[in-house]
Amino acid sequence: MKWALVFACVLVCLVGRNAALKCYQCNLGNSACKDPFDKDANNNLLQECQFALGLSGACWKIKTNDVVTRSCTAKATCDAIGGLNACGDNASGANACCCTTDGCNGATTTSISYLAVTALLVLTKALH
Repeated sequence: MKWALVFACVLVCLVGRNAALKCYQCNLGNSACKDPFDKDANNNLLQECQFALGLSGACWKIKTNDVVTRSCTAKATCDAIGGLNACGDNASGANACCCTTDGCNGATTTSISYLAVTALLVLTKALH
């Protein structure tokens, strides 16, 4: 019975994972790209990412001084800044953050999956 619950929780967390990733895509030519970013007003900037066959994608946000760029990138690119769902600075002072949920690069900090947190709480309760 407990394993059925574990399986159900894992299944719920994975639902929709095969859908294309959507990231906000804008650059320095678009003043709406700057922080603070208004997701509702800029919903038209949320676009489906296109990746070569076999590549996994991520969203990222790069900020250098007041210039912000939001776009899609390959997950491998995120390794240079500390991995997925992480931020890092480079030598030129740019700060980059990678994340893997739809629209996550519209946040000032990395988004948390509330579905995953809820599933883990249910799983913990069921196993104790």
